[in-house]
Amino acid sequence: MEWIVRDTIIDFYCAELKLIIEVDWDVHKNALIAQKDREKTEYFQSLWFRVLRFSNDQIRKDIWVVIQTISDVCNMR
Repeated sequence: MEWIVRDTIIDFYCAELKLIIEVDWDVHKNALIAQKDREKTEYFQSLWFRVLRFSNDQIRKDIWVVIQTISDVCNMR
């Protein structure tokens, strides 16, 4: 899965927490892109990163839930 590192963009990253936050827009509903997203998540998890994924709809409709989830993960360390 070496291609993932070269061809990936991470939306948000916190080095101190080894935390990656990804925002999935509607294009991520495409089967091929969704598969690449799963592979990317698995790859970074194999390197001990915590990966949080949120859909654009979640962010628009439940921003406070998204913020609370991120806060909870940050406070777990």
